[in-house]
Amino acid sequence: MGFFNNNYSELKRQIDFIEKGFSGCKTRADFYSYFATYQTLCALYKVTTGIDVYDLSGPLKLSASIIEGEFSKKVINGFYDSFYEDRNISLHLFEKCYFDAIDSYVGFLQEDGYYLDSLPFKELSCDLEAMEIIYSFLDSEFPSSKVLFDDLFANGRVFDLGSDSKYIDREAVTFFNPVERISNLFLRGKFRTISDLSSFVHEFGHAFDSDFLSKVSTDLCVPVVNGVRVDVEALSCFYQFRFLDYLIKNDIYKDDARKELATDLGALLYHLENGYFISMANKEEYDKLKLGQVSKGEYILGLLDRGLDITLPDFLDISDLDYVLSIPETASYSYGLILGSSFTDTNSYIRFAAAYNDSLEKRLGNSNITPEAASVQLVKKIETLYN
Repeated sequence: MGFFNNNYSELKRQIDFIEKGFSGCKTRADFYSYFATYQTLCALYKVTTGIDVYDLSGPLKLSASIIEGEFSKKVINGFYDSFYEDRNISLHLFEKCYFDAIDSYVGFLQEDGYYLDSLPFKELSCDLEAMEIIYSFLDSEFPSSKVLFDDLFANGRVFDLGSDSKYIDREAVTFFNPVERISNLFLRGKFRTISDLSSFVHEFGHAFDSDFLSKVSTDLCVPVVNGVRVDVEALSCFYQFRFLDYLIKNDIYKDDARKELATDLGALLYHLENGYFISMANKEEYDKLKLGQVSKGEYILGLLDRGLDITLPDFLDISDLDYVLSIPETASYSYGLILGSSFTDTNSYIRFAAAYNDSLEKRLGNSNITPEAASVQLVKKIETLYN
């Protein structure tokens, strides 16, 4: 017995509902929200079934493409305006976390890391055991989210992504339909290991995040907007960290949870080194890094030595979408993993998210997150690996 939905009629129902609603859109923003949602749902339907149902044509498709270009450019420019305005604050936050985490993480690797990494994940006994673990976690840590959890499974919106799916070669995808205000989760494979459950809890965090934000403003949940939100990974990482903490604390597949937590913390350091810090290089530094004339460690130290007064790199080409969209993704995982380890509870996140129109400084203040506090929380996460 499996718990993932292999019948994609619910996905087709959402597509048909949106297609019939185009004529009712009263503003350009509404039309784009419908169009972007329709495009993504059609792509997911094709991935899961192999059937192409994208059939907009003629003037409607042309109008949608024009609006999409205008809307995407506005959103991306808005992200960069905010990102470069706030990155001095985030660099200070990340600097403290990075160097404190490096010291603790290296100690873990020397003491227990390589042994832990060599251990294979244990197989769970069955899907029912997996569901019991997740439900007990939600019951203990996030009881208010059980309503959403039950709704997703009851309405068949936790889909099997399929072992042959090539959808951006990810193991899991969450897509929020802002038109109907419902989430869809797509997962590859089954609930076989704690790593699988950790991925599910992460995706469920996205569903809860979108559900909350849609009550604040559905504009935040339009696909292109959600894709460049710098905090899009914050709640999902928070859920994932709390899940692994819960398993370790309650001695439930403890070594597997420690192994997964070590992977997540390693990913944080990777994203900071290879993405976030690199995005702040000036032209000379970037060329030296590219040619291997300076190491990442030397560059990061130099970045901090020259202070926090950093300007937009003069080599950044806003028209190069592959490049400019890589920075939001890298930044979102860096923010997500740092903030996910820093929030003390769901209310802390809600105070952060609800102030989405405010500066990063104010949003962090709302959640009582300082570089020192974030560093302490992150080091605590690493120290749980020793136990």
